[in-house]
Amino acid sequence: MGPEQAIQKSVLDFLAVKKLQVKAQGGNLWFGKMHTGPLLVGNGKKIPNPMAGFPDVPCLYQRKGETRGQLIGFEVKPPGKKLSPDQVEMHEALTEAGAIMLVVESMDDVAAFFGEYDAKQRNPRSPHDER
Repeated sequence: MGPEQAIQKSVLDFLAVKKLQVKAQGGNLWFGKMHTGPLLVGNGKKIPNPMAGFPDVPCLYQRKGETRGQLIGFEVKPPGKKLSPDQVEMHEALTEAGAIMLVVESMDDVAAFFGEYDAKQRNPRSPHDER
């Protein structure tokens, strides 16, 4: 298992536990691993994947009482690795559509995101905070 795959496994394991916690609180969390590399067809020929650039681990997070979930995309990269041009393009498009896109180097990055995101949702800023 390479470094990126090891990080992906730890992220998926973390999300499996997070899903149990969220369900126990009346919400839901859906996630999975995307394959966005070239596709093999027929005689072993490779063709480009139309999902190239989609995040490694897409996640739909819906807390108790919410009527809509939030799409969160986790792009897993070992430290020092950069997004490909396809990934940059896809992340920009998904962000424009309302998704939250993150590049993560460890499971700790994912845990920190959820900690901050949940804290913001529990304590939303009032319009009066701008004064």
